[in-house]
Amino acid sequence: MIDINDLPIQEKIQFDIESYAAQIEFDLAGLLKEPPKGVYISNRLEPVMMDGYTYYYGDKNTNKALKEVKDLNEINDAVYNSDYKTIIPKQFMLNKQRFLSNHPLLPYRGIKIMDLLIKDEIYSSLEYLSSAPNVSNKVKRHFLDTLDEDKEEQAFIDCLSIASPVLRDVERFIGKDTWHIYRPFLRERVFEIEKLIDHRIYEWTLDRMPKHEFTD
Repeated sequence: MIDINDLPIQEKIQFDIESYAAQIEFDLAGLLKEPPKGVYISNRLEPVMMDGYTYYYGDKNTNKALKEVKDLNEINDAVYNSDYKTIIPKQFMLNKQRFLSNHPLLPYRGIKIMDLLIKDEIYSSLEYLSSAPNVSNKVKRHFLDTLDEDKEEQAFIDCLSIASPVLRDVERFIGKDTWHIYRPFLRERVFEIEKLIDHRIYEWTLDRMPKHEFTD
């Protein structure tokens, strides 16, 4: 079996979507659901700490046992998750006001909406996909449940309008290569698209690979 992740990259493109995401949040102020509660750090989209999880602090390079985090304000050491992976480096803990926040430091909801719209632009362009999920419904999940249908639809149209420059660039990037495999990535505030081989070549290769027979 050929793993798609092992296929050669023919071309790729990147978009910094932070400004578009910020515009969505500004224009739709009061219409969007609150982002997840937690502790956010600079240049990370998702919260690094959330309620219901255990975190530790200390220095893993010493023989001293790590201690459980009770109050971040009283800690100046690096913070680790339950797998002892660093989630907040010590330099951030020494300057909490600059690097830490109880609110997203990136336009979280706008980035999530841009992510949905860009992926929809990709998937709806591909010949080998029979249908794409309804992106309108996915985007509207970020809107307040109290909005009526007309306000929801107008908010969705506003999102499309703001995202349109990026969506046009995605359309141009795909061009006539609508049979190719595309691999999208959201990396915090940067969206990247990789163009791989033609999907028909990939399927043709799979069909001609030797089939392994398994016996008891």
